[in-house]
Amino acid sequence: HILKHNGSKPIRCPECNYTCVNRSMLTSHMKSHSNTYPYRCLDCNYATKY
Repeated sequence: HILKHNGSKPIRCPECNYTCVNRSMLTSHMKSHSNTYPYRCLDCNYATKY
């Protein structure tokens, strides 16, 4: 928790210069590098990564 207060972001994305304080945030960020859209609307063609 203290990492949020001191500004330290030790977790780095291996594909870009994004940094964060925990692996959960990195896991969410990694979806931005994926071409997978697992969440689809049942009524139209809309799909999202998140």
